Amino acid sequence: MRWFPSVVMLASACAGLWIGEPVQQAAEAPIRVMFIGGSAAHGWKAVHNQSYLKRAFQETSEKMGQPVQIFDHTIPGETVPGLSLKTYEHWLKTERPDIVVLSWGLLNDVHQRTPLSTFDAAIRGEIEQALQAHAVVLMVTPPVTKASTASAWPLESAYMADEMRAAASFHSPNLYQFDLFQQMKEALQAAGQTVEPYAADGAHPNTAGHALAGRLLANDFLQRFGSSFPTFQAERSRQT
Repeated sequence: MRWFPSVVMLASACAGLWIGEPVQQAAEAPIRVMFIGGSAAHGWKAVHNQSYLKRAFQETSEKMGQPVQIFDHTIPGETVPGLSLKTYEHWLKTERPDIVVLSWGLLNDVHQRTPLSTFDAAIRGEIEQALQAHAVVLMVTPPVTKASTASAWPLESAYMADEMRAAASFHSPNLYQFDLFQQMKEALQAAGQTVEPYAADGAHPNTAGHALAGRLLANDFLQRFGSSFPTFQAERSRQT
């Protein structure tokens, strides 16, 4: 069953992080961020649906001192090509995001055995539309799950490699790649841990898993962006 997110959501109590419409007293206009993905990016199995993406942006926002407004359009149960580009285009026009985060869990595509060519065309379409809307694009691979260490791995790894390859092919200064999956895998190996303590079930991180992934991603943001989130840079031409 798919869950369709509301366009405007309630304000978060987190300092510097708003969900939906910001408070009127804001001294600085927030960076508008739109999330696209499935159930893991949505925060399933985490307390209060505090996903790794929300945690990463909250921590980064607080350390930068730069407010962020989140528009969560993640859809649990959806595949990459299952997202209507017409609907996606409507969200881009409605929310006017400064940053679009593409972070698909990929296991729905594994389950449906989405052909790689179909997957590739869909992910390129999502990147292209966001860039055309003058949004910075962050491509983020998913957190490690139990399924990642089991039979789903060959297809999941193929999808991850393809989305990173597709992103790189745009040669855009407005597109950033973050291999969260590999970082989390290495962090677990360095700590001598398995994914078990961080897994809610076969396909989703638990609260601890979202927290770990969020910290790793926030560190990436701070290392890559420094003291402020990136803004869209005009491009003369783009090779795709």
